[in-house]
Amino acid sequence: MRQLSRRILIASTALLLLLTAGVIVLLLMSRGDAAPNGPPSIRGTITSLTPLARQGVILVEERPQDQAGSNKASVTVNAATRIYRGRVGASTKGSFGDLRNGQIVEVWFDGPVLTSYPLQATASVILIP
Repeated sequence: MRQLSRRILIASTALLLLLTAGVIVLLLMSRGDAAPNGPPSIRGTITSLTPLARQGVILVEERPQDQAGSNKASVTVNAATRIYRGRVGASTKGSFGDLRNGQIVEVWFDGPVLTSYPLQATASVILIP
């Protein structure tokens, strides 16, 4: 009887650990689609778009009419970049094909930013409001 109780306790503990691990994995996986934290790195108009196999580079300009002085960024869009249509928290997934010249976007950078003019960075998230 005592050995049976011990087996039940061990099995229950193993099941609980397995369920906990599963929940942790699901939480970590869902963070990939979470809204970005903080304000966008740049908000502006796409003035140039260079597609490269469902990825590419976009030039985002805060004020396209300014030749110099306003924020501009040459943004690499890669396979890890998440693109959304709508507003943060209530958006649908998009793709590089949804991006258009003249479109207003918000971009969150990921990794190092080269401080040339325009800035050069890789996008973690692009939101098409």
